Amino acid sequence: FCVVVLLSLHFNRASKWREMSFREQLLELTAPADLVAGYKIEAEARGETYLAEVPSSGVKAGEKFTAKAIRIPPPSSKAKIPGVWKDGIFSFCKYGCCHIHLCLTCWCRPLALAQVMTRMRLNSMGNRGSVRQVETTFCFVRKLFFNFIILILGLNVASILLYPQFSEMRDVTNNGNNNNDDQNSNGISSSYWRNETPKGALLLSYAECTLSMLFCFYLIVVTCKTRRAVREEYHIKDKCCGCEDLCCSLLCGCCVTKQMMRQSADYDNHRGHCCTKNGLPLHLNAV
Repeated sequence: FCVVVLLSLHFNRASKWREMSFREQLLELTAPADLVAGYKIEAEARGETYLAEVPSSGVKAGEKFTAKAIRIPPPSSKAKIPGVWKDGIFSFCKYGCCHIHLCLTCWCRPLALAQVMTRMRLNSMGNRGSVRQVETTFCFVRKLFFNFIILILGLNVASILLYPQFSEMRDVTNNGNNNNDDQNSNGISSSYWRNETPKGALLLSYAECTLSMLFCFYLIVVTCKTRRAVREEYHIKDKCCGCEDLCCSLLCGCCVTKQMMRQSADYDNHRGHCCTKNGLPLHLNAV
């Protein structure tokens, strides 16, 4: 994760000159809904699209307010090609082996997936959501992912500290011997360890397996829904009788996430970001 952060900082410095070219302007807008302070909203004025930030006091639906805004440049001709994927599912080295989308997906795939979900305006469950729900998608997935890591590490540490003999038991039973009466260095047979496993150790092991299965199931479901949303956004047809998204998510969810990141961003003209909600520069939304 530290490597991803360092690479992102390098890419951010290299792309600052582009972001500085979009000077802030003041626009008078009408709030389409209740918006919290700091929320960024797209608005059209003088035939151009701007990204405006809600003032610190927040606004109510229908309320007029003045906000600072920066112009969003029009997408390039290569940014969005309806009906086809930009590249293949295994073209993850298209932008080099150190590109931010590749590093982030390999090290923290849930965060990369959350960025794509935000670009596609999906909530934390992979469904179309309101503005407020989409705003919290990345934060929800990030908290879920790090809490999962902490819980798994905690269960492993607890198992080692509370039941050190359980680890020894697994070493003995997996030593390749077929004789159930073989004894370890303490003179205790491996059959004894298999039959006398502490219930607490089993509960910790079952809890770890259950959490892992639930988290993997969540990733598969959300990846499938997000890929379907990407196909609908770019009018890409399903080539596998309605089960293409599920099959791809099951077989290679990591490669699918990389492909969706490239499809929903214009990496030819803009740098990627690892720690932002949509993985794009501040003046851009999904391309």
